[in-house]
Amino acid sequence: MDITSATSKSFAFPKQNRLLNKAAFDVVFSDAKSSFCRYFTVLYKSNHLENTRMGIICGRKISKKAVDRNRLKRVIRESYRKSSLLQREPYYIDIIVLPKVHAVAVDNIVLFEALEKHWQRIHSKLLKQKPVKMVVADISIQQSNAEINNSKSKVK
Repeated sequence: MDITSATSKSFAFPKQNRLLNKAAFDVVFSDAKSSFCRYFTVLYKSNHLENTRMGIICGRKISKKAVDRNRLKRVIRESYRKSSLLQREPYYIDIIVLPKVHAVAVDNIVLFEALEKHWQRIHSKLLKQKPVKMVVADISIQQSNAEINNSKSKVK
């Protein structure tokens, strides 16, 4: 195995982890939670898939130079891949990252720190939420307990 194939696979951003089409982006935009800072807006929404997906929208409004836009996209992808918070626990969410104009003039280190704060915010908000499956299970348990109590009261 040569060095290039080993490094390219470890830092890959596979298709299954990307938002690929307009419909996928529209689903997130329709009902997303958000996190803002001076350099980025991050939108996220839970999905019903078995993986977390991310999309980046970086248009010409950000910078007319493709070099600047590509640098921002590289920084965002690398920060997402290296984020231990999002990789540690599978949340199954869709994320859209929108860089702002101010992000072009800033060093990569500052951008990494800003994105890490976003990942921490998302992580803490998701920890506070109950998973949908657990809520459904709690309701069914409460309903079955209520039915048992009703049947006991009718028997007496």
